[in-house]
Amino acid sequence: MPPKFSSEEELWKWLDSAEKKNAPYMFALGNFISMFSALEAKLQAALWKFAGVSPPGAQAVFSGVRVNGAMQFINRLADAQNWDKARKDELQFMFAQLGIINRLRNDLLHYGASWQELEDETFVITNKPFVHVPERIQETRITPEILKDAAFDTAQILLRLIVFGWSDEYPEARK
Repeated sequence: MPPKFSSEEELWKWLDSAEKKNAPYMFALGNFISMFSALEAKLQAALWKFAGVSPPGAQAVFSGVRVNGAMQFINRLADAQNWDKARKDELQFMFAQLGIINRLRNDLLHYGASWQELEDETFVITNKPFVHVPERIQETRITPEILKDAAFDTAQILLRLIVFGWSDEYPEARK
C-alpha cells in the first residue's frame, strides 16, 4: 500500500529519502544501460561489416534490427560465408551471454523494476501485470551488484566483438 502524506513537505522528504536510498541502484542501472547501448551500436556495425554492406545501404537495409535480430543475421552470415569452427565458437561464446543480458535489459525496460521493502537494495522485475496465464508469470530480483556485473559482462562482450570483427584491421589487438 502506498504511503499517505499529510503535507507536500512530507511527500518531498519521503521522495528525497527514497532517491538517496535508491541511488546505488540508479547509478548501476545507468551504467548498465549506457554500456549496453554502446554494445548494441557496435553489434550493428559488425553486422554491416560481416554482410559487406556500407552506409547508406546498411542503414536502409538493417534499420530497426535489434540485438536478437543482429545475432541471428550474423550467425546466418557465418554459415553462408563458411567461417571456421574456432571463429563460430567465439561468436557463440559472446552471443550466449549477450542473449541473457539482452533479456535482462528488455525486461528492465519493458516491465520496469519495483523496489521491494527488503533489508537489501533489491528491486523486482515482473511481467505479472501483462500476463493472462498465471503459469507464465516471471519474477527476477535485481540489485546494484547484479547490474554492475551485467555492465561488466557487457563491456567484455563489446571488447571481444571489437577484436573479433576488426582485428584484421588492427592485428596488434589479438596479441
